[in-house]
Amino acid sequence: MTFNPDFKRRGPIAISLWQPWAALVVLGHKRIETRHWENQYRGPVIIHAAKRWTRDQAALLRQDPFRKLVGRAPLAFMAYIGTVNLVDILKIDQSTLCAISEQEAAFGNFTPGRFAWILENPQAAVAPIAAAGHQGIWTPAPGVFAQLTGQAA
Repeated sequence: MTFNPDFKRRGPIAISLWQPWAALVVLGHKRIETRHWENQYRGPVIIHAAKRWTRDQAALLRQDPFRKLVGRAPLAFMAYIGTVNLVDILKIDQSTLCAISEQEAAFGNFTPGRFAWILENPQAAVAPIAAAGHQGIWTPAPGVFAQLTGQAA
């Protein structure tokens, strides 16, 4: 796996997310990932569940909407858990804030000036694939996307 500094690669790329947000993305409940940076890439993204797990993250699972949407489902860590398509990136401003649902607002940091990564077509993996993660976006090992989407030969 290699870091992709120019973000102009034609994917698929991977991004590590903390739980329970990683699960919310691949289950289709979180359609916007917020970041402090943008990039030029659009296309398939492999979602990697990071190893980080804190008491604060665990406490979220006892609160709605997290409890209702993730509940007692087992969460994977240090693994590829699914895919999405990154279709757009918007700079967050007042109009963006007016357009998001209350549930979506609970799942991200929508401070004006940050960026909203618009995600579509979530697919949860049948089984997680163990892997170390990285910061930023990065190029996963060859064949991972095919394995996650059932296209492996």
